[in-house]
Amino acid sequence: MKVLVDRKLFERIEHLARLSLKEEEREKLRKDLNDILNYMKILDEIPVEKVEPMFTPVEFDNDPRDDAPKKFENYMDLVKAFPDKEDGLLKVPGIHVRKAEDTKK
Repeated sequence: MKVLVDRKLFERIEHLARLSLKEEEREKLRKDLNDILNYMKILDEIPVEKVEPMFTPVEFDNDPRDDAPKKFENYMDLVKAFPDKEDGLLKVPGIHVRKAEDTKK
């Protein structure tokens, strides 16, 4: 395994990232960076010239469902379960209403 990120380079990266690491953290991250870069070198050796580019590794037909309205059968069960109702309508908190204690700030 070839070391790609030596101490000097890692210290430079640490300085640029404005990190302040302990020595054991520094060594672990330096080793992790080297492992990642070595893995990238392995991937770089794979011949991909004849492989056609793709946007996803999963092949499927994306047939969306019909956008047709459907009657919701359990409307009354939903209304019964809702915590706040008024005149048969479902009451929800307003998004632009401020509470009195919020306006005192």
